[in-house]
Amino acid sequence: MLTLNLSIFGEKYTGMGVYAMHVRQILKRNYDVQEVIANRKLSDINMEKTIFAPYNITTGYSKTASLRRLYYLWQLPHKHELGFVYNPTHHGILGYKNQLITIHDLIAIHYPEQHKMQYWYFKYIVPRLIKNCKGIIAVSETTKDDICQYYKVSSDFVYVVPNAMDNNAFIKDQCKDKGFLLCVGAAYPHKNVHELLSNYKLWADKYRLVIASAKGAYREYLEHLIKGYNLEDYVELYGYVSDEKLAQLYRECSALVYPSKWEGFGIPPLEAMRYGKPVILSDIKIFREIYGDTVVYVRLGNPDSWGKAFQKLHDINKVANLKCKYRDVLDKYSWDSNEEKITEIIDNVAPSVK
Repeated sequence: MLTLNLSIFGEKYTGMGVYAMHVRQILKRNYDVQEVIANRKLSDINMEKTIFAPYNITTGYSKTASLRRLYYLWQLPHKHELGFVYNPTHHGILGYKNQLITIHDLIAIHYPEQHKMQYWYFKYIVPRLIKNCKGIIAVSETTKDDICQYYKVSSDFVYVVPNAMDNNAFIKDQCKDKGFLLCVGAAYPHKNVHELLSNYKLWADKYRLVIASAKGAYREYLEHLIKGYNLEDYVELYGYVSDEKLAQLYRECSALVYPSKWEGFGIPPLEAMRYGKPVILSDIKIFREIYGDTVVYVRLGNPDSWGKAFQKLHDINKVANLKCKYRDVLDKYSWDSNEEKITEIIDNVAPSVK
């Protein structure tokens, strides 16, 4: 028996949820799957093979949801036969030996002040889960290396199933350039949008700036900087944006700027590539792994590097050469290529599931 643990997800989810739903479809195509779910609106629910979890353990429900979820999952094997459990997130079952967990990143370890509860979980709970797991899945080689180094586990114990695009086809309709730079994701300081703002003299004479998905204390900090730099006429700040609005922003931007200090993967650059847009990324290990020589890199903390990056946007030949390589990247990080990876891992660590 294979049990898929989706208990963390309510009706709204972003990065990890999208990943989990793709895993769900792959598992349902290849195995006889029992599911643990709290979101009753998921499609293809088999009532005979569904364990319905309480909604109050889903992420974002309340500040105590994570504690309730930990206790609920710990009790689960005592109430239901689970067999082998696939956890598409790091929320596994304490004390249960027949499972895989997925770690998307260790940002909470590197930036504990941003994620205090998650830091506690990754520091004290995840090591206990690892001791009882058949293995760990990471979403990139960079995250795998981080896991192996921090938790002192063998590289053979950690498998890689990378993040990927829902749809990797190029978007060719109405991709206009309306003269603005786009940042997607501004919920935490490690996203580093403030460094882009601090270098406004290098871009404000040519571009406006649109920042999507800004929220919380970091949004307030960005608003303070925008006012302090007198950039109110140059910067638009959005909170949550719909898929339709985000698609419009990709279509109309001049380039995506994604200056993050740390990522487990980083999907927005792939999305920008689908729209044929140039991409400026921070020169960090994960982006070198995923994007290679297909983007413009900037050295963080170096204004000269920022200036050269913006100059490259005006080099028609340079931009064209980068775009010629987008297809290979998009093909590499697609869910079609992940299906074989996932089934091979399960067949290796839990051969009795087939």
